[in-house]
Amino acid sequence: MSFATAFAFGRPTSALYRRPDGSLTVAAPNGPRFDHDAGGVPLGLLVEAGAEMGQHDRVTLRAPVAIDGAATVFHEIVDATGLQRRAHYTLNVSATVNACLAQIGHHRAIGAVAGFVPIRSGIVAYLGKRWSPPAIVTLANGQAVTLANGLRLLAA
Repeated sequence: MSFATAFAFGRPTSALYRRPDGSLTVAAPNGPRFDHDAGGVPLGLLVEAGAEMGQHDRVTLRAPVAIDGAATVFHEIVDATGLQRRAHYTLNVSATVNACLAQIGHHRAIGAVAGFVPIRSGIVAYLGKRWSPPAIVTLANGQAVTLANGLRLLAA
């Protein structure tokens, strides 16, 4: 499945981005912008606020993610503060992915796995990368979020 098949793109105006050869070009309205630096190095899917209200980029899933229940969403983005790798715990993967893709910056990777990938030594390790655990974990129905083996994910 291609990226364009999985995601819908929206923007009411044309917008600049760099091609793989480093040259500037204009994306048509509602088209994705896979941005590169002047040397042709890939930067990721560019999402910007837009010059006027309502002109921001919008990226959403075309169909729900087929993971029911607890999941971990991994999101890598370069924003105004630099590279961020975050692990988000969720019970609604599609809503979490859409919320991640609404952030301003260059989106480099996004994906989800079933279950809560555990925090070990202050990080979430997955596919050879270190991801920042969530700053806030919301409890569902007053119950502590737990791993598959019943151990509490967070201890008070």
